[in-house]
Amino acid sequence: MDDPKIYAGPWTIAVKASLIPDTELLEYVCAENEQDRPHLVGKASDDLKYAVKVAPEILSQYVGSYEFQPPENPTNLLTSNVTFSGGELFLDFEGKDKVALIPMSDTIFSILGDRIQFVKDDRGAITHYISFAAEGDLKSIRKPDKR
Repeated sequence: MDDPKIYAGPWTIAVKASLIPDTELLEYVCAENEQDRPHLVGKASDDLKYAVKVAPEILSQYVGSYEFQPPENPTNLLTSNVTFSGGELFLDFEGKDKVALIPMSDTIFSILGDRIQFVKDDRGAITHYISFAAEGDLKSIRKPDKR
């Protein structure tokens, strides 16, 4: 980025991306000519009024690292981390920007207005979580604990 009115000097960031030829070009929701914002109702913090109390022993079951493979590029593994601190769960992506998970039930949480749901196997172990998005349900697989 090079804008002498804002930055003292140009700067560069690395972006992890892959070209996958012969696939349909995907467009993000509201990426161009975004005019919907004035018509949207509510805000992410509205979920606080619907939050429920979940026991710390249940919340601690979700702590761990999870891997997500974007459908448009399954070779690109992204890691999210769920941590527990001060009686709350937090989620970050690639170790950056922890965001609080607001409990809507014992397994469903709100994060910035979106929903995720933790899923257990037959033995009661947490195997993954599902993010509910406009693009469809996205699955993040729990990585084995390092012990």
